[in-house]
Amino acid sequence: MKVKNNEIAGVDAPESGVYNNGYQVVHLGYGIDKNVQTPTILDKKGITVSFLGKVADIIQTSSARLFPGVDSDILFDDLMSEVKDIDNGFVALNIQETDLAGHAEDVMRYSDRLELSDKRLEELLPLINEGDVRIVMADHGNDPTIGHSNHTRERVPLLIHSPGIYGKNIGERKTMADVGATVAAYFGVDSPQNGKSFLNEIFG
Repeated sequence: MKVKNNEIAGVDAPESGVYNNGYQVVHLGYGIDKNVQTPTILDKKGITVSFLGKVADIIQTSSARLFPGVDSDILFDDLMSEVKDIDNGFVALNIQETDLAGHAEDVMRYSDRLELSDKRLEELLPLINEGDVRIVMADHGNDPTIGHSNHTRERVPLLIHSPGIYGKNIGERKTMADVGATVAAYFGVDSPQNGKSFLNEIFG
């Protein structure tokens, strides 16, 4: 159990070591209706959904291709295979090792995982075709130099790449849900419960 402010905050899954023993921690969240979330909407329309890394634990649909894991290099290998194998679909990779390094306040490990991700993302470039969209983002800050092991609150990047598209600005978004709404708009399916699509700002 994790205790903060003299109160039980819950189980710290990474600290417990379960990820090192082949366990999978599924935590979509109590009360979340997956039927109004983009992955399930895509799934019901027969559009391939592939999740790699921690996202395979957090968000699941009935027929998603799941690749749970933590090792960034292995997950990037899986990503390359999925992008080559899927003609039309949504692929999401979550790199958890930067998050774990931030919590551990391990600056060198954090830097190493960023450099690895940068290198592997470059390898993905030749696999991105005209009309494809690649989004690189973070869900929160986790500065390993801040002096504590909690998430940090700096603004996080939202980078978009699509061959032949240049100089677009989608502005500062109010919610991460905008990404899910944009994915739904891209595939022409019903909008999810939350979020506002920025697809027109990319292709408009």
